[in-house]
Amino acid sequence: MQRKTINRRGLQSLRTHTSKKANGCAATTELYIKLTVLEMEKSRRLSERSQLQSRIDIVNARLKDIDREQTAIHASTTGIAKDSQANAERTAVNTPAAVLRSSRHYTY
Repeated sequence: MQRKTINRRGLQSLRTHTSKKANGCAATTELYIKLTVLEMEKSRRLSERSQLQSRIDIVNARLKDIDREQTAIHASTTGIAKDSQANAERTAVNTPAAVLRSSRHYTY
């Protein structure tokens, strides 16, 4: 019986990409892949930036609303404070408690 010979591969029989790189085919493909990856990342970053910008716009709008509300409250309280102070001055003189307070003399 004949013995089957096994074809053993050596280091010289390994296939490499040197032939493709020599003619530039693989280099061109790699450049297109790199460009595609960069375009995809750019697209993701642009959508991320637009989402963040919309969130920033929402926060800025709310801050403006808060400032308006604070201004309105300050304006209304200064008007109330002036009116209440004037009313207090008018009524403080004529109340019986005010008369009693002014007539008491505390000695210690």
